[in-house]
Order: sequence, then C-alpha cells, then structure tokens
Amino acid sequence: MSRTVVIVGVVMTGVAVAAVSVGVRRVRVSSCVDVPARLAIA
Repeated sequence: MSRTVVIVGVVMTGVAVAAVSVGVRRVRVSSCVDVPARLAIA
C-alpha cells in the first residue's frame, strides 16, 4: 500500500509540475508584460 501511495504522489507531482510549466510558457508567449505584474503581486 505504501509503495502505491508513493507512486501516485510522484505521478501527481509530475503532472502538476508539467501543467505549471506549460501554463508559464503560454503566459510568456501570450503577454510578456503580464508576467512581471503577476510576479510583483505574488
């Protein structure tokens, strides 16, 4: 059971990282001005 939980966690983490990277790339391509604004807010 523990191995299954670890595997699922790793897979979910990988999917989340991939989704974030794709989102960042889309944001950079769409508008380079909105990124610094979001970083400043964050």
